Amino acid sequence: MTSISFSGKKLLLVEDNPVIALDAQLFLMDAGAIVSAATTVLEALDLIARSEPDFAILDVNLAVESSFPVAHKLHELGIAFIFATGYGESAAPPPNLAYAPVVAKPYRGPRLLTALAEAARLREPPG
Repeated sequence: MTSISFSGKKLLLVEDNPVIALDAQLFLMDAGAIVSAATTVLEALDLIARSEPDFAILDVNLAVESSFPVAHKLHELGIAFIFATGYGESAAPPPNLAYAPVVAKPYRGPRLLTALAEAARLREPPG
């Protein structure tokens, strides 16, 4: 599946669909992650300020806003993240965030772990 252990890792899940959020949260907790969930940009930024996550999953479209401000903050902090979207190419991230893996919804749990591992490798300093 993946060579990265998620056991004890803090993971931020930003998702406004309660069914998708619960499914992802349960899968990630089964993988050992400590999951904090947010449904809005403001909630997500507050969670990041209180305790920086090790990884994040960001639903691109959150009701009336996008998760891009959260992605910018994570990028600034050097935290690995992935985007999740059901809107295909129309939900493409800004160019400076285009390196982040994108998972199409509906997704399956193992795909999340693989994408998060890929995101972590992309955020590792060269050397």
